[in-house]
Amino acid sequence: MDSEKIKKLALVLGAVAVFMTILLVILPLFLRKRTHGPVTLVYWGLWEPAEVMEPLIKEYEASHPGIKINYVQKRFGNKDSLSYVGTYQDEVADRLVKTGGVDIVRIHYSWVAKYIKYLAPAPSKLLNASYMQEKFYPACYQAVVASDGNVYAMPLYIDGLVLFYNKQLLNKAGYNSPPETWEDLLGYAKTLTKKDSNGNIVQAGIAMGTASNVLHAPEIILLMLSQSGVNIVDLNTRSFNLTGEDAVSALDFYLNFAREGVWDYRLPSDLNMFAQGKLAMMIAPSWRAHDIGAMNSKLEYGIAPVPVLAGIDPSVPKYVANFWVEAVPRNSKHKKEAWEFLYWLSQPEQLRKLYDLESKLRAFGEPYSLKSMASELKGAPYVSAVIEMAPYMKSWPVVDYGVWEEQFKTQIASLEGSKLNAATILNNVNANLNKLIFNK
Repeated sequence: MDSEKIKKLALVLGAVAVFMTILLVILPLFLRKRTHGPVTLVYWGLWEPAEVMEPLIKEYEASHPGIKINYVQKRFGNKDSLSYVGTYQDEVADRLVKTGGVDIVRIHYSWVAKYIKYLAPAPSKLLNASYMQEKFYPACYQAVVASDGNVYAMPLYIDGLVLFYNKQLLNKAGYNSPPETWEDLLGYAKTLTKKDSNGNIVQAGIAMGTASNVLHAPEIILLMLSQSGVNIVDLNTRSFNLTGEDAVSALDFYLNFAREGVWDYRLPSDLNMFAQGKLAMMIAPSWRAHDIGAMNSKLEYGIAPVPVLAGIDPSVPKYVANFWVEAVPRNSKHKKEAWEFLYWLSQPEQLRKLYDLESKLRAFGEPYSLKSMASELKGAPYVSAVIEMAPYMKSWPVVDYGVWEEQFKTQIASLEGSKLNAATILNNVNANLNKLIFNK
């Protein structure tokens, strides 16, 4: 072969090589750039309207040009029940287990254990157990970090039961401060209860001892069981443990408030009675203050930590948390981007903005979940009691708080007006919870 032909062959081979390079390397990069659009995250919220979330979302989108976030406020359903039968929980379960299409979803903290195999853990380089334990309150850490060490949800706030008390009624009875122990609470309640000539309660001291007209009765019982040292539920053995003597004593003490005549199942709900100024004390989550304000803006009341057992063992949790968390479904197509947004949203600067935006629409925002921000809410109206209790709160993994609530309400309400037996109630509830939640 002469040199001319060799040159021509070399040119041809060179051209082919260039073409193949374009075909195999450059063209795919070009096409990828042309076809890869922005990532859109679908975010299901619950309590916060778009007016609260959109400013933060726009700020994040501005600093992350490839991310778009579609925030959807879902309907809560019946606000006096956490079971959401046929409503929110069913929608969440359907998206988590079957249809997908959601990248961030707000769930009750107890649902983390229920749906954990359908949730995407946070990337360990972004969030890990050590970080959560260092930055967040113990109850937040307990709620979102699983036994495998992974983080399965993000707590943006913390809440729990507080004691609402009518300042005028307590002062009139000679009390300058709210009770700090359950024994003191019972004493206050007896003094503050007023009856007419027929023995009917016209002013109640405390709403406890029943279930049909105490909105947060199951949560109060959970608190009292916890303070009594009851190992309420064990995820390792997949069982509820509510039949021991300590559990019976705790429930008996709760029921005694009705037996002692300071409350009655025939009265209106505790929320209505308190708003009307006819109930001296009520135990409920801090957010009930929004309802009270809407019902009677002139009512003078205070909010304090809930009572504890006198001489309580320091190793026993004093308080019980109850809050919601943001989770990323395992079937999300954008898990990494979703977790990066939640990490950003959980930083102090964003939590302050969130609190301020919430406070513009209602009396106050959600208490911060970060320990380092506690001093910022010290003395703040409505939420300072929550922050005071937060370091000592526990999150019990009851798996489905709606089922817990329904069982206690049903069992106690069915016996109201007759002799309430704590052991019988707990035996029934324990058996039903093990069956309904753990299929035992």
